[in-house]
Amino acid sequence: MIRHSKCFKILNKVKNRKLRLFCFPYAGGNASIYFPFKDKLGEEIELVAIQLPGRSERMFEEAFTDMDTLVDTIYKQILPTLNGPFAFLGYSMGGVIAYALTKKIEAFSSYRPKFTIISATKPVALINQSSRHNLDDAALIDVLRAHKASPKEVLDSKELMEMILPTIRADYQLIETYRITADKVLETPLVIFNSEEDMEKETVLQWQKYFKHPAAYVKFGHGHFFIHKEVDKMAAEIKALIA
Repeated sequence: MIRHSKCFKILNKVKNRKLRLFCFPYAGGNASIYFPFKDKLGEEIELVAIQLPGRSERMFEEAFTDMDTLVDTIYKQILPTLNGPFAFLGYSMGGVIAYALTKKIEAFSSYRPKFTIISATKPVALINQSSRHNLDDAALIDVLRAHKASPKEVLDSKELMEMILPTIRADYQLIETYRITADKVLETPLVIFNSEEDMEKETVLQWQKYFKHPAAYVKFGHGHFFIHKEVDKMAAEIKALIA
């Protein structure tokens, strides 16, 4: 059973649940990025957005900087809720979290996700080549501005940036310091959502080496943050996975 809580945001009510879909945000993002999907997934997919510490109503909780510690924490919270078919969707940073949690579940439980969707997420080996979490505030804001990761009025506000930069920095550290190897391939089916305006198909398909079965690949437009432009198509593709 699952209950609405500071960690689990149940975004819709369904009559004939066939799947519980847990969703993880991009760096600096929160559960609200999945609100537009709550009326798009029909009566069979229950949408549960994960609210990580350091944002929204959890603003004053310290954000995680170590992936293993984060995944251990989520694993303990999520295990009692896996009373039926479930799957994961992770966007950008969230894709790395979804992978790491899938790996944890396969290693330490008898449960298996129906699928894991890794969306707009660079392969970890490429993320490891970045060190954005070590940048000073001005340089980090320049990175966010270049990637259009936040509205201009937010980036231009000293007060707002003082509030959110620590969480963004922690999120970058979380993924940039996480190391994985291909010595253990996962049984869970892999689905990749990607915009080739953001990342070449050949690049994002490097995720394949961590999964046993051939990945399903879905192409989107609108660059890295297609989640804000392609809600209808993403929802349709998710529904097709359980059809």
